[in-house]
Amino acid sequence: FLAWPVSSQGLTLQDWTALFDPANPAGALFARPVAITIEDSTIFGIATERVTFALRSQRDRLFIDNARVDVQTPRFRERVDGEAAFDFQARRLQVNLGGTLTPDVIERLCLFLDGGDVVEVFRDFGDYRAPLNVHGSMGLQLAAAGRDEPASLDMRVTVDGAGLRFRGIPLTRLQLSLQWLKANGQRKLTLAPIVAQTSDGQADLAIAYFPQRHETDFTFSSTLPGPTLLQALRAAPGVVSSNLHVHTVPLVSASGTLAGRLASRASRIDGRLVCDDLTLYPVRLRHARADFQIHGTNRIELTDVAANCYGGSLTGRATVVRSPTGGLARIDLELGAENVGLAELLADHGAKSSIEGQVSVQTRLSLPGSTQLLHQATGAGRVTVRDGTILRVPVFAGLTDFLGRNIPGVDLFLMQSD
Repeated sequence: FLAWPVSSQGLTLQDWTALFDPANPAGALFARPVAITIEDSTIFGIATERVTFALRSQRDRLFIDNARVDVQTPRFRERVDGEAAFDFQARRLQVNLGGTLTPDVIERLCLFLDGGDVVEVFRDFGDYRAPLNVHGSMGLQLAAAGRDEPASLDMRVTVDGAGLRFRGIPLTRLQLSLQWLKANGQRKLTLAPIVAQTSDGQADLAIAYFPQRHETDFTFSSTLPGPTLLQALRAAPGVVSSNLHVHTVPLVSASGTLAGRLASRASRIDGRLVCDDLTLYPVRLRHARADFQIHGTNRIELTDVAANCYGGSLTGRATVVRSPTGGLARIDLELGAENVGLAELLADHGAKSSIEGQVSVQTRLSLPGSTQLLHQATGAGRVTVRDGTILRVPVFAGLTDFLGRNIPGVDLFLMQSD
């Protein structure tokens, strides 16, 4: 393939197109269709069992018709059918393909087409029980004759499959559309949409990657369970997530720009979390929602936090800042609660008490980056209890016991308030 008809060196694509030009003697041989079969070959780094196609030239075009490629991998028999046409005057190649392929074969094709950034999409998939249904097209525009310029490439692929895993997560269905564009010195990878379904949720994603800028623009939404979502994002459980128990599926949506290490600006992500029923130890929350912003790799802000809490409401905001040198993050927290039912709160924790009333809390806390998080926390707050009864609260600490032993009835007065 590389040596014929010149044994001393391989041929570029431009050389091949000139070879089959009908104006040349060799090209004239293909004025009528010529059936070609290639067995046990390696094409673009892919070991093929059999390749068949019909080659013909007509005026200023070269056609590849009824192409079929059979690929035998250790587990599956894969197949691609397609056609191609090359316009000699316009120096344009158009390819259309369809078939069943595994991500391993798709990866090799992308590497051949200088789509090294594309293959990162497929390397996280594995354990597939059957090849994926793949359809695609490729348009290749060569530079004008005599001009040493790179070719323009427009490659588009759609993938539909089931029975595989993404980062260890079983997927019941995967659908994605991909475009790899190279033109005028610019490159862009677009994946939109990507739909991944599991047995208990779905994630939708759209990505536009710009290699020159080292940036990725994206939008994302998910109804996946919390642990599954963390696994998909390769996010390690933190202090908050390890104390968070979700009783209904959370709804997550986000959009923004992810910046690589060589990018000129930092990452920025804006999103929203919504969950109808969760427990943030030890408090049960209903209809919870929060907006969040992620700045770079060291700062996370939670704003407009709101939830229903034991007949009352909870609001707040939080900022998590990690030192650029690493280590644990510092957390600044502002929290407000209004008219939270004390009886409901205690009953939810199985406590038998006659405490009643509604509590309102306003507090600010600063939690340092330390393993002794609560022991080293600093802050201030205000607690107000109204419309209830509080029993057995030592208001004056040791003084209560002293007065109670010496003045009859004072202990009852001090330890019970209406």
